[in-house]
Amino acid sequence: MISFKINEVPVLFAQAFSHSDTEEILAFVNEANSNSSIYKEKILFIDTPATPWLVDVIQKLHEEGYRVIFRDHHGVRGKPGNVRDEQKQKASDKLRSLLGDDCLITFRDLHPACSSLVDVGEFSDALAIVADPDADGLTAAMKASGIFYPELDEDAALLDSEPSLQIEGSYLSQLLAKGIATLPPYD
Repeated sequence: MISFKINEVPVLFAQAFSHSDTEEILAFVNEANSNSSIYKEKILFIDTPATPWLVDVIQKLHEEGYRVIFRDHHGVRGKPGNVRDEQKQKASDKLRSLLGDDCLITFRDLHPACSSLVDVGEFSDALAIVADPDADGLTAAMKASGIFYPELDEDAALLDSEPSLQIEGSYLSQLLAKGIATLPPYD
């Protein structure tokens, strides 16, 4: 897991696929809270596919009094075709029930990039953002915290697509795709 501030908002790039992942997310939020000089209650989870472990961490944060907002484009349409989709659908249903209007789970064909699920700076006052550790998660966290450039949504969609398309975006997008390709595997 990687974390750093984007426009002064602490951002953790993580997925919740185990109990230890949930513990790291909780520790990150608690640290962000202890480092904040003013009370902030909003936590955005963006581009983080629904898992049973993610439901657990969001439920714990919700019980602690945080306002958790969940936005994602990994929804499952219709009847699940495999065990992973079945888990994702059950976890999505639980998140919708827990968070109500603060939960938006849509589909890739409607929202090819998660940055399209937030407005510029909508979460610049958030306590923390938890995003998927990929370029789509990065661009969504950037936009949510207030960093934007005109081609961001289109670039994010390309960066979250096939590798051959990832270098077809704006100059910034091409630099990001090439930079990410040179990093060693992590997480």
